Amino acid sequence: MQVSVTDDADYAEKIIKIRQDYYQAEAAYGRLIVEDVAVPLSKLPELADFIEKLSFKSKVKAFLGGHAGDGNFHPNIAIEKNSGVIPRDVLEANERIFSFVQSLNGTISAEHGVGEIKKAWVLPQLGKNLVQLQKKIKAVFDPNGILNPGRKF
Repeated sequence: MQVSVTDDADYAEKIIKIRQDYYQAEAAYGRLIVEDVAVPLSKLPELADFIEKLSFKSKVKAFLGGHAGDGNFHPNIAIEKNSGVIPRDVLEANERIFSFVQSLNGTISAEHGVGEIKKAWVLPQLGKNLVQLQKKIKAVFDPNGILNPGRKF
């Protein structure tokens, strides 16, 4: 792995532009299923190898990008643009990714939060005590259960 640092404002602007165009470039391949995970930096090569070796029956393209400086990575998968549902093999690949990330002492949610796809992974990731504490905190601020009902909790 190589790390570059610059004081050159023009060069820094070009790098930021690449980062801004990243998702748009991936989306050229189809509808993006965007994930975010985090692993210890020393485990990035293992995660990259794992993502590269994923195989699919449906017509998809897998990518790995993110914020390497803090271990936050996006294993995104582009599915066909007109697909109404996420193909089963893509959902299964996400399950394999989450399991692999946890085996590396990583986390299945780095910055985007927990949505429908990751809901089943909350308890294994956080443990019963922390999940119960989060439910109690949510109940204080949402006693009627009207804020984002049925999502994480």
